[in-house]
Amino acid sequence: MTGIGTVDPPETASTEVEAQPSASEEAAQGGAIRRAWDSIVSEPADPAKGQAALWGIGIATLCAMTTGQSFLRFGDSAPIASLGLLAGLFVLLLYAAYAVQGWVRAPFLLGSILAMLASGGLLVWHLPTMIARSDANDRRCELLQEQMLSAHPLKVSAPEVFKALGCQPTGTDTRIMIP
Repeated sequence: MTGIGTVDPPETASTEVEAQPSASEEAAQGGAIRRAWDSIVSEPADPAKGQAALWGIGIATLCAMTTGQSFLRFGDSAPIASLGLLAGLFVLLLYAAYAVQGWVRAPFLLGSILAMLASGGLLVWHLPTMIARSDANDRRCELLQEQMLSAHPLKVSAPEVFKALGCQPTGTDTRIMIP
């Protein structure tokens, strides 16, 4: 009976403790994967996060373009174009992953990760070739410079070839005048 000033007795709580699965059982059941999946699916769509990611990717791309610009002329056009397409696909899929909600987000995230790994792999595969071609061009330029500065040049067209290869004068020779 309850009345004014009296308190109902609390409901009796069960004294049984539910057994929590051990870490090995949880791992066997895919607990970590399930939690990651649930966090991906349950997170609301947030295009602002996608735009923030795009700004970061854009800044990283500008830095990569600035540092890798000198190697572009030594690369094959097909791998470089493929690299650009894969990087663009990565950006598009990453933005789309932040713009959708629910289970649809997972394929977009997976696709963006695969595009990022493929473009990175293509870059790692093609970069040694570009560096080797750059080194070979530097050696060719040094030989042309030595020929142009010698008393008896072997090639009359060495200055034109030097300029066409994009060579820059190097060394500390006093006969070289760099503007």
